[in-house]
Amino acid sequence: MLKPNNAARNATPHAKATTSTKQPPRKRHPHHGSREAR
Repeated sequence: MLKPNNAARNATPHAKATTSTKQPPRKRHPHHGSREAR
């Protein structure tokens, strides 16, 4: 069961890679930046 779960987790990062273009505009929000600065 651990193996199938791992595969699903791997699919998540892959899906994010496709949204790589959507990440730049999403990063525009200084929400995360503020958290890191703290």
